[in-house]
Amino acid sequence: MPIGPLPALPKYRTDLVSRRMCRTAQLDPRFAREVLAEYAEDGIRAVGLPVGVNVVAVVRHARQAEARVLRRDRVLAGLLAALLALLVLAGWSLANGQEAVAAVAAAAVPVVLLAALTAVYRELWTSWRIARELGDGAGKAAGQAPPVEPELEQRLELLKRANLVVYHEDVAGVNPFVGSGWRIYEQVWEPINIARPAKDPAGNPLKPVAFDAADIHDQVARWIIKDSGLDGISVRNRLYARGTFLENLPWALPDPTGRPLTVVDSQWVKAGAAGPTTGLETYLCLRLIGDGGRVAVSMHLRAQLTRTSLTWNVNAYVLPPLGPRFDLPDRQVAGPVRLRMRALEDALHATPRLLFGSVGALLGRVADAAARARRLEKTRREIRKNYGTIDYGTTNSLRERASYWPRVEFSERRDSATYFKLMVQAVLDATEHFLAVHHVDTVDLTARQQQQIFTHQTTIFNGAIQNAFVGGAGNVQNNYVAPPGGGSSAGGTNPPGAPSP
Repeated sequence: MPIGPLPALPKYRTDLVSRRMCRTAQLDPRFAREVLAEYAEDGIRAVGLPVGVNVVAVVRHARQAEARVLRRDRVLAGLLAALLALLVLAGWSLANGQEAVAAVAAAAVPVVLLAALTAVYRELWTSWRIARELGDGAGKAAGQAPPVEPELEQRLELLKRANLVVYHEDVAGVNPFVGSGWRIYEQVWEPINIARPAKDPAGNPLKPVAFDAADIHDQVARWIIKDSGLDGISVRNRLYARGTFLENLPWALPDPTGRPLTVVDSQWVKAGAAGPTTGLETYLCLRLIGDGGRVAVSMHLRAQLTRTSLTWNVNAYVLPPLGPRFDLPDRQVAGPVRLRMRALEDALHATPRLLFGSVGALLGRVADAAARARRLEKTRREIRKNYGTIDYGTTNSLRERASYWPRVEFSERRDSATYFKLMVQAVLDATEHFLAVHHVDTVDLTARQQQQIFTHQTTIFNGAIQNAFVGGAGNVQNNYVAPPGGGSSAGGTNPPGAPSP
């Protein structure tokens, strides 16, 4: 008999990773500064793709948090000045025999300290309250913080449909697919003979339809989107450019003293598929994101054509879940009264340090901003005077640096392997469809050969994931490459990223 409707099981929020980043930005001033430095401030280097992250929401919350901390430090600096003035007044009054004035000054000291405690508590409680609402509320994360400048938000929105990625020279030999995560597979598939024409039902050879690599990239992408049946798959052709090439590409860098564009004319993307050069290549990029965005599997393919054969150059990557640094919001799992008491306890411990360090914190911000401005202006001056080659590329992305491989769980390894299989099958089916439409014999893509490719790839994929996770040295060395640069967000041990003025 038919089974009736089943109850729905709870799932992760679809924007889990974005919310967790927003919450951490509210609670961790260093992370808020990292977000704003990469996405919201002036510079010349490209930014990495924020895969599966609502970067507009994260930037809004980072800006709100930094403004709130700045207001707190200004209040504390004023209170510190008042406290020092009261202490000086009390000492001077005692030295001159004015005990009444000294008593009034001494009585005012606890009032100033209480005001400082109140300022710290209010800032701390506000950040905790917002973080708690982000975790429990039903509204969108972006709507829970005030908007930033319209021009900035428009630029951030363009990242969702970016078709140009600029990578740094430091990663050119390791991972030009900046922002994609940990490499789990790299292979060139067996060539397909495209010199044999297909035959009509009567057995007569058909006239092949001419095509180039740009046609393959474009039509395979369209077929996967429309007919693969993969819900939630993201498919886009992207041009990957070496950062040192940008100065010769005015269509990608209209202002040599500014950041590269993220969206360029599609004709340049097609040119990178039909006639790639070293450092300028177009890849067909497929991506599937798991529940809540905790893991994302990306596949980057480039069609390579000769007069008689077609092959795919394939690279696959996984973005693991967020690292331990993003566990900070878990402290807010408590009722309002308990949370207020915890905030008061933390404020009592933090107020002396924040009060006496407020002037240094304000001066440090000014000094850091001035140093960044000087470095940026120096770089721009060198660009204007044509002193040397500038690398406009990035080494990683915020989401990539936030990833932490040991957090990948069994179900996520299983799902990642499944996503990889589904993308492989979609590419093979789309390629067979493309060749059939162009009257090419698809004997090289029979079920047997597909299964042979499929089994080989899946074995490598599973081995890389499992052994990277448990620490199998042999397979890690051969199949697993940590994303170059970064690591600061996750709290892991990745090498530092290249400086980004």
